[in-house]
Amino acid sequence: MIEIDTSGTLLVQEGVPWPHKKEPCSREMIHLLERAESFVSWFQPRNGCVDDQFPTIRVGHRYCKLSLRLQKALFRHVRLQRDFVNRERTPDGVVKLRIPTTLFMDKKKTASRFMVRDRPISPCLDDCYFPLHIACYLTTRDMTMCTPYTEHAQ
Repeated sequence: MIEIDTSGTLLVQEGVPWPHKKEPCSREMIHLLERAESFVSWFQPRNGCVDDQFPTIRVGHRYCKLSLRLQKALFRHVRLQRDFVNRERTPDGVVKLRIPTTLFMDKKKTASRFMVRDRPISPCLDDCYFPLHIACYLTTRDMTMCTPYTEHAQ
């Protein structure tokens, strides 16, 4: 694990130190990190803003960088909803990120693949009476050939 130099940073939120002898990045220990945000310590560069914050995990007396694999395990329970804001307040009132920026971008990329469209892709979908729209393509071999209010033979 890569150790972080904390001299030019501010501690935003202190996490619980890692209690085990094996490092958290090992495959045997990753299941202990799932949904365990209490192990995460958040730092912010002195001249940075909230978007510059980064998560670490305290192993012994050193703070270590979290890999994307560890971030995914720690924040697996966080779901991106339509009104998701990647900010939250700590109990002492300091604003911090909800999930790391790299993980947030990865989750947004994944979520975009599963977005449901409000408008249909084909103009045929708007006006086609046939219950199974694919039949329109099978009969004409062209989605644009289906004219509005066309009744298809069944």
